[in-house]
Amino acid sequence: MLSAILLTLLLLAGVAGGSYAVWDRVIAPLEGVPRLVGLPQDQAFAALQERGLSLVAADPVHSLDVPEGAVVSSDPAAGTQLRRGGTVTAVLSAGPRSVAMPQVLGLPEEEALALLAPHAFEVSRDEAFSDDVPRGQVLAQAPEPDAAVDEGAGVQLTISLGIEQVEVPNLAGATREEAEALLAEAKLTGDFREEYSDEVPEAGRVVHASLAPGQTVDKGTTVEVVVSLGPVTFAMPDVRGDAIGDGKAALEAEGLVVEVVARERTVFGPFVRGRVGLVEEQLPQPGETVERGDAVTLYTYSE
Repeated sequence: MLSAILLTLLLLAGVAGGSYAVWDRVIAPLEGVPRLVGLPQDQAFAALQERGLSLVAADPVHSLDVPEGAVVSSDPAAGTQLRRGGTVTAVLSAGPRSVAMPQVLGLPEEEALALLAPHAFEVSRDEAFSDDVPRGQVLAQAPEPDAAVDEGAGVQLTISLGIEQVEVPNLAGATREEAEALLAEAKLTGDFREEYSDEVPEAGRVVHASLAPGQTVDKGTTVEVVVSLGPVTFAMPDVRGDAIGDGKAALEAEGLVVEVVARERTVFGPFVRGRVGLVEEQLPQPGETVERGDAVTLYTYSE
């Protein structure tokens, strides 16, 4: 009796084991979950279907790396053993999130980059001179502030180099017209005035400028330029009657070149013409226009 019972149990166990083997190997074998991340939904569905698995799409999430409609993650993960007929939940990408472009105009470059960093923008930069925006600050941005833009999109920043620096040209000896052209070419402004000059006797030529040639200055800087009116002129002083030495010294102090001519006194009976040691006559005459370096002759009488 006991033997019959044992035999029956063994037969039942064999049947159960065989049934499980059929289930495990034929009816519902284990399948490895394929890698789905990055696949479009239809391709992910096909990959699971080949293994007898089904796909359930979860709520999509925004992603910078995975294109819209492709799988971001799966549960169970790739490589997990799952029986045929099992279900894999896939989270699909909604693409990058759209945000309002931050306002970074006028910010120092480092602050601007820190403000853009949370949105993973691909930032490119260039540089340009600016008369208004200090060096190192954002001069321009694209897209413009508050424009709708996807996270991770490209952003262009133009960083200010400040006011353009230019070199002062050499104006010495140039005519006013030449000096104006040189300053305009150098992006500078000229403030011209005229003065008499013995150093530059040719009228219309530059005597000097307020900034040295080769000096680096801001674009648009004003350079004061003095243009010659020719040599300094003045009225010939009257030294007649002065002691010859005093008259000569006074005229030389004015920059004139003095020659003294001594004449013999003329005697007319009891009368003697001329005074010894005094300026009796001068050329040019008093009041005539002269300039430094002109020759002057003083006439006196000797004993």
